[in-house]
Amino acid sequence: MTLHRISTLAVLLFGLVLYFFIIPTQVEQINYGWVKPSTVPNALAIMICVVAIIQLFTAAEIIDETPTLQQLIYAFLFFAGVGVCTYLMPIVGFLPMAVIMAVALMFAVGERRWLWIAIGGVLLPSFIWYATEMLLGRPLP
Repeated sequence: MTLHRISTLAVLLFGLVLYFFIIPTQVEQINYGWVKPSTVPNALAIMICVVAIIQLFTAAEIIDETPTLQQLIYAFLFFAGVGVCTYLMPIVGFLPMAVIMAVALMFAVGERRWLWIAIGGVLLPSFIWYATEMLLGRPLP
């Protein structure tokens, strides 16, 4: 079994865990309204599973490339940074941590255009905060 297949199985498992365990326990259950709060997360979890199944059974070219130590360190730092920002979000607040995380991720993937960094790193998290907190009246961490 190749690394490609193992990573695809991990994505499929993640989608199943989302659908069967995380979403039912973390999304508020209501009996009114047209669109339930779990509709979009469930649809996205199903999409993750379907795409993973398609990728699992689709022939792919075999890539025999072992990641270098530097790539592994970068990947670890990337995920550790996301984890730290997510952990600090309830403590510091959504808006400051979302801006810090978005800008850091944009720099990490190589984005250097200041207009795109301002839009994706500052404007988009600010809009998410405004739409969720102010318009919908739902609290964010």
